[in-house]
This record gives sequence, C-alpha cells and structure tokens, in this order.
Amino acid sequence: MVLRIAVNDFTSLLPLSEKFGASLSECRQLMEYAKTLDLDTIGVSGCTDPKIYAQAIADARVVFDIGIHLGFQMYLLDIGGGFPGTAEDKVTFEEVAAEINPALDIYFPDKTEVQIIAEPGRIWGPTCDARDHISDAWMLPELEIGDWLLFKNNGAYTSSISTTFNGFHAAPTHYAISEEAWETLQNIKKEIQSPVEEQDDVDTQHLVIRQ
Repeated sequence: MVLRIAVNDFTSLLPLSEKFGASLSECRQLMEYAKTLDLDTIGVSGCTDPKIYAQAIADARVVFDIGIHLGFQMYLLDIGGGFPGTAEDKVTFEEVAAEINPALDIYFPDKTEVQIIAEPGRIWGPTCDARDHISDAWMLPELEIGDWLLFKNNGAYTSSISTTFNGFHAAPTHYAISEEAWETLQNIKKEIQSPVEEQDDVDTQHLVIRQ
C-alpha cells in the first residue's frame, strides 16, 4: 500500500489536498489499521504546489518514520506531479527541481534505500480537478460494499460532466420518487388518458355508422 499524504497546497490553482490525501494526524491510524489487515505499506505519495515541495517531503519523512516504527519496510517515495512544461508557466521546471533536490538531501540522504519516483505524465496540464467535491468535513458511517450514498439536490452537472478518468466508471442514473407522489402522478395520467379514450370510442362509433 502506498499512502498519499495531504499537504498545505492552498496556493495551488487546484488544491488537490481538498480532495486527496491523509493528514499527518491520520497517517498513523491508517497504517496501524493496515497492519491489522496484513496490508504491506511500502511508501508515501504526495502531489503539491511547487513552492511547498520541501514541506511535503519533510512530511513524507515523518510518515516514513512512523511506518518504520510500526514494522513496515518503507522504500518508495512518490513526489507526485504537477510539474510545469511550457514557456507560459509561471514556475519553471528548474525552479521546482531547486525546491525538491535540497529537501531530498536533507530528509532522504541515503537514496540507495529509497526509491524516489515522480509523475511526469502530468507535465502538460492538470488531469484532476479538486473542485469537483460534494461537501467538506463530512464524517461518514462505516460502509460496506454495495451500500448507497444519497446526496440531495446536487444539480445536473454532477452527472453531465462526469468522466471515466482514473479508472472510475460513470455512475448509473436511478430515479426515485415517494409512494404518495407516484400515486398522484398515476391519477393525473388517468385523468389525461380518459378524454382521449372517450374520443376514440366516439370515432369508432361514427365509423361503424358510416359502414
């Protein structure tokens, strides 16, 4: 298991930590729980604004130490993506590297024991949108596979702009209505259909007479 940490990336155009990642206070609890499930935690992942890469790497060191203390073999550090790739970007790749390299020297000096990877596939533009979240700071009950979550009045855009990015399938649409409202609609339907049926009977009688 690779644990993604949340960082303070409020200066980012799209602050991904609003949607992804565990805080430092949550990391120990998650790894302790992973231990009970026999999940092997091997490293840390983070994706941040270039200006705060150093702090993110320092936070990753804290999580590494927690994992080692719990008995995990921590050997993977994923520093994420978000790297600039065009001349129009406000920050250059060299400036990002100037943030990352000194921090790695300080917090992960023995690089032979840690595999450090990045995600350069996102150099040419953002591929996640942290703004498409439903609500902040909701504590959900413990869920089981197959449980339903109902969010009222989310509007049309929740389904019309959904994508299959990151391996997620578009959610199916299910229409729900109260029993009382359903009965009301059925009564209205009957009232609308009745005059039409009567008119059909009249037309049929005229046809019979003409014959």
